[in-house]
Amino acid sequence: ISEYVFSVIRKSIDSTEHIIALTNVSNNVLSLTIDVTDFNLNTHRYKDIISNEIYECSDNKFDITLRSYQVYWLKNIIV
Repeated sequence: ISEYVFSVIRKSIDSTEHIIALTNVSNNVLSLTIDVTDFNLNTHRYKDIISNEIYECSDNKFDITLRSYQVYWLKNIIV
């Protein structure tokens, strides 16, 4: 994603649920475009389980801004 972002994908055993964990490891604000296909994912809505913000994909992508040292835990929303 970026040399300044540590990212981890965690999936449930049956692969129905997953979390994208993003950590900005810099003291700079970062604006990113996340392409979920880069992670072999096909979910189009995510909820940050820390802030409760919702992110919707457009063309398998969504934009996100990480403040310095900010962490997001983005869980797929199953509909």
